[in-house]
Amino acid sequence: MAEVGLFSVSPYEQSRGIGGQLVRAALTEMKEMGMTHAIMHVLENRPEILKWYKKLGFEETGERVPFIWPEQLKIDGLHFLVLKKALA
Repeated sequence: MAEVGLFSVSPYEQSRGIGGQLVRAALTEMKEMGMTHAIMHVLENRPEILKWYKKLGFEETGERVPFIWPEQLKIDGLHFLVLKKALA
């Protein structure tokens, strides 16, 4: 299993397919390395991003993990949702 790390595309460059290209390239590389699944963490307060990753084939696992930088937390109780995708 491999993890897609946190990344972002500049707001000025969004909706141009760059993010999708980055994710698909990472997934292709993972598959070529012999990985069978990819996981990632998505902030639970970003439903539009969650929807976007679901369009790329990721599914919610039902797992939530605490925000990893509590000193930077601006929303109390914020968690990441864990998403998973089979690399068929």
